[in-house]
Amino acid sequence: MSYKIGKILIENFKHVEKAELDFSKKDLIVFDGPNGFGKTTMFDAIELVVSGRISRITNTTDNRHGYKDLLFTNQDNKDTVIRIEFYNKEKQKFTVVKRFDHTTSRRAAERRPDNWDLFELYLLDNFDSPLLPEYRIDSEKIYSKLGLNNLSRYFSLFYYIQQEENTYFLRKSGKDRMAEISHLFDTYNEQQELEKISKLKNELDREQRKISGDNGDLSVKQQLLDTLTKGIKDVQKEELVEVNYFRLLQGDSPLKEWDKKEITVQKDTKDLYIKDLRQLYDFVQHFDEFLKSQVNRVIQNYIENKILLRDTIVSSNFLSKYDEIKELKNKEKKLRNIKKILTKDNLQNHIKSFPFKDLEQVVESNVDVNAIKGKLELLESYKQNSTNLSSIIQELNITRDKLMEHFNKTHQFGIGDQECPLCGHDWVNYEKLLLSVQSKREAFQRYYDDSSNKFEQELNSLFIEHLDSINLWIDEYVNESKNIINDDFYEQLTKSINRKQSTIKFTEWCSENNIDITIFANSKLNFVDDLEEKLEGLEKYLLKQKQPVKPGYTEFDEKSLAFDSLYQELFQGDEEQIRKITLENIINKANYINYQYYHRNSESITKLTSEIDELKTRLETVKLGITKIRRIIEIYNQRIRQHWQKILLDVEVPFYIYSGKILQDYQRGLGLFIKESEGDGAKSIKFVSNSSSDHDAVNYLSSGQLSGLVIAFTLALNKVYGNKTMDILLIDDPVQTMDEINMVSFVELLRNEFRNKQIFLSTHEDDTSRYMRYKFRKYNLETLRLNVKDRLYLVSQNKTNLDE
Repeated sequence: MSYKIGKILIENFKHVEKAELDFSKKDLIVFDGPNGFGKTTMFDAIELVVSGRISRITNTTDNRHGYKDLLFTNQDNKDTVIRIEFYNKEKQKFTVVKRFDHTTSRRAAERRPDNWDLFELYLLDNFDSPLLPEYRIDSEKIYSKLGLNNLSRYFSLFYYIQQEENTYFLRKSGKDRMAEISHLFDTYNEQQELEKISKLKNELDREQRKISGDNGDLSVKQQLLDTLTKGIKDVQKEELVEVNYFRLLQGDSPLKEWDKKEITVQKDTKDLYIKDLRQLYDFVQHFDEFLKSQVNRVIQNYIENKILLRDTIVSSNFLSKYDEIKELKNKEKKLRNIKKILTKDNLQNHIKSFPFKDLEQVVESNVDVNAIKGKLELLESYKQNSTNLSSIIQELNITRDKLMEHFNKTHQFGIGDQECPLCGHDWVNYEKLLLSVQSKREAFQRYYDDSSNKFEQELNSLFIEHLDSINLWIDEYVNESKNIINDDFYEQLTKSINRKQSTIKFTEWCSENNIDITIFANSKLNFVDDLEEKLEGLEKYLLKQKQPVKPGYTEFDEKSLAFDSLYQELFQGDEEQIRKITLENIINKANYINYQYYHRNSESITKLTSEIDELKTRLETVKLGITKIRRIIEIYNQRIRQHWQKILLDVEVPFYIYSGKILQDYQRGLGLFIKESEGDGAKSIKFVSNSSSDHDAVNYLSSGQLSGLVIAFTLALNKVYGNKTMDILLIDDPVQTMDEINMVSFVELLRNEFRNKQIFLSTHEDDTSRYMRYKFRKYNLETLRLNVKDRLYLVSQNKTNLDE
C-alpha cells in the first residue's frame, strides 16, 4: 500500500505567493529552468511536509539570538500553507498540511530558522478541507499512515538526494557511516538495548570495584574490623569496671569530649582520652608543686626584667609623692626664670612678655602686680620715644652697670680688683676704678634725651620699689635645700615614673607574697649613683625567694607549661575547682571510657561482621551478574553482526550494479563494493573498488563521481527498503552537469528498475530534461515538465500564467 503524491498547494512559502500543482498519475516530474527560481523550493516543501523539517537548514547563531521575521514566509501578514495529497493504487487518499499561523504571537528567539515547531501539522481526508483544530495531529500519526517509523531520518537517506549536499554521507567517518545506517537496517532497537545492557554491565563493574577495590567498601570495613578487634584485645575484660556516667569537670569551661555522656570511642580517641586523664591525674596529684613553680616562674620573669627592677629601685618609694616633687621642681624652674628676667639689662627685653602669671603663682611675698604693670607700661612708652643713639647709650650704661655688679661680687672674694674689667687698665686701687667707671657713665649720660633720662629714672624706681624685694625673696627661697630638687635625681625619677604601672604591679605582687624589697628602694631625694650595685643585690634576693619544687615539676620543665595550659583551659585559673576533684574520680572516669569503648566496639564488631558478610554475598551476586551480562553482550554482538552482514550483502549487489552503471569512465572497475571492518571495538563501512582493497572511494573519486556514488547508494537503499513505504524518489539537481555520470545508463536505470516509483527530478539543463522525458514516454510512462520560472516565479510576480 505504497503512496505517491497527487497534488501540491503552496501558499506564501518563500518566494511563491500561491501555486497549485497536479502530479496525479505522473511517473516522472522534471523541474527545470534557470537556477534560483524555485526548483529546490519544491523539494523543500515536500521534505517539510513529509519529514517535518528541512535538513539543509541550520541555525548559524546562538539559539538565544532573535529574528524579526520568519525565514520561509513571503508576506508576514498571511499564513504559510503547504498541502500535499497522497494516493495509492486502491484510490485511497489523504492530505497532509503544514501551516504557519501568522496571527499567533511569537518571541524573536522562536523565529529562528530551525524551529520547526512553528509549523502546525494537519491530516485531512479531502484536499480542500478547512484547517480545523480537530484535524491537528503529531508526526507519528503521519509516519504510521505512510507505514514507516522515524521517517524524518530515513527521508534524506534513501528517498531524497539533495543538491550539492548529496555527498554528506560519504564525508563521514566509517564509524559514523555505520551509526547512520544502523537505523536503516532494523538494528537500531537492538543497538539501543545493547547499549543499555552495556551500561548495566558498567554499573555492575563499578559496583564490583566499589565493593572489592583497593579502597572499596569491603577493604575499608575489614580494616576497621581488624582495628576494633585488636583494640578490644588490648583491654583486659576482667579489669573492666562498669561505671555510671558522671561529670568530672564542674566549671563553666566547654565540656571536654571525654567528659560527655554520649561519646563515640574508637581506638585512637580512647588513647587520647586516657592520655588526657593521666595528665589531669598528674596535675591534680602535684597541684601544690605546680603552684610553687608558678610563683618561681613569676620570680624568674621579674629577675630577667632588669628595666623593671631598676625602676623599682629608683621610684617605688616616690610613686605617691611624684606629683608633689614635680610641682616643687616646676616652681623652682619658674622662680629661676623670673630671677633671670628681673635684671636691668634683661627686663627691657621682656617688658611686653613679663611673666605676671608665674609671678603671682610662685612668689609668696607681697607683690603689687598692678603697680609693676603700670611701671612697665611707662617704661615701654619712654623706650618707644627715645632716639636710637640715646637708646644705644642707655643700653650700654645698663650693661656696664651689670658688669660692674658682677665685678663687685668678685671683689668680695678678694680677686684682683684694680684692673678695668673692660680694657684691663690698671687703676692702682679699686676706688679709683669705681670713680673712673662712674665718671665715664656720667659722661655718656650727656647724650641721653629726655625719654632716656625718664626711662632710667623709672627703671631704677621699679627695682627699688618692687623688684629688688622680689629678687631678695627668690634668693632666700632657692637657698633653702628643702625647696630644691636635684636635677639628676629628677631626671632619673621622671624616666622611671613613665613605667610606674609595671612597678606598682611588681611591688603589690611582692607584698602579697611576703617579699620585702624596701631595703633596695631609694628613700632620699638624691640621684641613685650605685643603681647597678643595688640591682645585683635585688636579683640575688629575689632568687633566694624561690620555693623548692620536686624534680620534673619546676618552672623550667615541660610539665609546668602543660599544667599551666590545663589550669587555664579546664579551670580558668580557679584553685577552688581543682581542690574539688579527687584522684579517685579521675580513675573512675578512665574506667567509664574503657567500658564504653569495649561495650560499644563489641557492638560495632558484630555490626561490621554482618555488613562484611552482606557485602561478600552482594559481591558474588554482582560477579554472577557480570558473567551473565557478558554472555548476553556476546550474543547481541554476534547476532547484530550476522544481521549486518546479511543486510550489507542485500544492499551490496544492487549497489555494485547501480554504481557500475552510473559512474562514468571509472578506471578501477565497473562497480564499487561495500566493505565492513571493525577496529578499536567499533564497526565501520567503506566503499572500495574490490574486496582486496582497503582504500575508501572518497579518496580517489572526482566530485562528480562521488555524486554518482551517492545516487547509486541511495537507489540501492531505496530498492531494498523503499518499496514498502512511499513510491516516491526525489533527486534535486545531483550534479552540476550530467556529463559527470553515465546519463544513458542512469536514465535506463531509473526507468527500468524504478518504473513503479514516482520520480521528482530537477535539472537546469534543458537538453537533459527533454532527454529524460523522451526516454520515459518511449516506454509509455507519464511525464510532466514544470518550468519553475514560468510556473512559480513569474506567476507570483503576476507577469504570466502558464500551464503545462
